[in-house]
Amino acid sequence: MVKKYVLSARPAPTPITEPVTKLGGQPVWLGEPCWPLSKTLGEPMRFIGQIVIDPAIFGECEARMAYLFMTESDAHVDGTWIPDGGENAVILQPGVWSEPSAPLREGPTLSERIFDDNRALIEEQSREYAVELRSGDDPERLDESEFEVSGNWERFCEYVEESKIGGTPAFLQHPEYPDAGVWRLLAQLNSTIVPTGPNFGDAGIGYVFLSEDKQTARFLWQCS
Repeated sequence: MVKKYVLSARPAPTPITEPVTKLGGQPVWLGEPCWPLSKTLGEPMRFIGQIVIDPAIFGECEARMAYLFMTESDAHVDGTWIPDGGENAVILQPGVWSEPSAPLREGPTLSERIFDDNRALIEEQSREYAVELRSGDDPERLDESEFEVSGNWERFCEYVEESKIGGTPAFLQHPEYPDAGVWRLLAQLNSTIVPTGPNFGDAGIGYVFLSEDKQTARFLWQCS
């Protein structure tokens, strides 16, 4: 079995300034700020959340926090689902990031758009969510066809819809990894985990992966 933490989220009553797992708000940097920039726009990506890399799940690791970003803009930007497309980023700290970035402590984050009665945009309010963790275990593999053959399709859907740290990836579409190397699931995020969830397409699922040497992390998403 593979250890995991199942995630649930609730609105944070005050800004979270501790180095804990959270969604939205502003990053709590462990080192110098390193805000990734969109390859297409040259602008700061939107901060989705930060994930503590717990040794109880991942073993000893130099990096202690992963910060997840993705380009979201009124301008159409393609390729946010591609691991190395320049439109999403996973920053590890401590760690090294060699792609374009800016030393920003604050920037775009998860937000809610407020409209008037005529559907005109009034303002965009940032949102932040505290995360609750529940310990659990996953099977070594989650194969869609095996669940379908066994008549347990609904159980597989539950694995897919789950947000978690660690565990085994349950792919919404086909199995997909950043490249041909060995990758460990760092987190699986259902875009509906919060009302202002990131734009992973139509009811999409995001997958954060940690490399075998634990020096690099990559992100991709799939949608239905």
